[in-house]
Amino acid sequence: MISTVQTPQSDSTPLPDLAVQASSSYFLVTQVKSHRVVYFTDDIEYQPPMEGDWYYISHFHGPLPEGMTLRNCWRWRFNGGVFIDAQTPAAKPQQELLLESNRKALRRILLEKINAVRASQAPKGTLGASIRAEKLRQANAYIAQPEECGDIGFLHGVALARGLSLLEAAQLIICKAADTWHVLQETEQVLEQFTVAIQGARTQEALLAVRESLLQDAYPALSRTCRYPVANTVPIDVDRPLGPVHLCHEKARLRTLLVQHINKLRKSEETDCIAHSDISERRYRAAKAFLQFPGTTSDENEIALLNGYAAAQEIALEDAARQVLKDVSQSNQLLAWSENERIRLLRHISIIRTLADIRRVEATIHTLSQALPASDQAQCPSTAEVKA
Repeated sequence: MISTVQTPQSDSTPLPDLAVQASSSYFLVTQVKSHRVVYFTDDIEYQPPMEGDWYYISHFHGPLPEGMTLRNCWRWRFNGGVFIDAQTPAAKPQQELLLESNRKALRRILLEKINAVRASQAPKGTLGASIRAEKLRQANAYIAQPEECGDIGFLHGVALARGLSLLEAAQLIICKAADTWHVLQETEQVLEQFTVAIQGARTQEALLAVRESLLQDAYPALSRTCRYPVANTVPIDVDRPLGPVHLCHEKARLRTLLVQHINKLRKSEETDCIAHSDISERRYRAAKAFLQFPGTTSDENEIALLNGYAAAQEIALEDAARQVLKDVSQSNQLLAWSENERIRLLRHISIIRTLADIRRVEATIHTLSQALPASDQAQCPSTAEVKA
């Protein structure tokens, strides 16, 4: 297939120095599917083979691209009128590739945090955004003109579900919409700030500074749950004083962790039954009176609790009373010990300054159950041991 293309000569386009391109008329052989130039010549006697169907022959008038020779014409594409240099661009320096890889990792962490914060404000159901918008419209309309606000079905639903007046329901909807808008504005500002900082970092040191700020200053509580954690590329100085924002979040986290472990220790002394503490106190008084003043008459309800305990354990009443006193003594010892530990560790949390301090306090909190008094770690004696 042969065609002729006429291209106007431009005075600003330098002509190639090669002798083969001295003329301004050429035959170009290109691949049909890719437009790749595989051969060209200025020989007017050139007769291309006519039996092939994978190539396309063009008769081109005008200068060839500067630098195009028979040796490198394969990298050029010709679509019948325009030459395109399809040479693979030179590879970026290794340092630039590493910087770009780290930028992508930080962008992923940034988006992960922004999405996590916004998720708390996002509608939970299908078409939730439309429903929220209609709720807000009805709330604003009701506050502006209660008598002429039209359909306020969504507002009625909120009021009935929450036991509020229509005015209170409207104010609640408006306040929640304002909270959502505040979160969106705040997160968008953080997103823009760190996007610019990440893109503007031109060295590894600058990128590491952005990374540290992203993990510590931008919603630090979410850093532990990031799907794309960034590995430490420099040793961490555990003795370096932490910033006030970082310290504030770490202290709050450690106090919460301490409460969880203290509650876990004390959970064994509690049940979900109503008035459990009152019943335990009555049983303790009955057991104490029975052992201190044998044969005396105690409150019938309290002695009934002790009798019931003895029957359930299949032991004598005197043994049941001793077991109750022992259990109460161990419980009091555990409560006193755990409270002392709680106060002591709260003091340590309040004076932390470095990452090393945080690690020491956190390790101590995790080992609270291993530091229990010996009497609390020991199991209660079995029925056979009590009978013996």
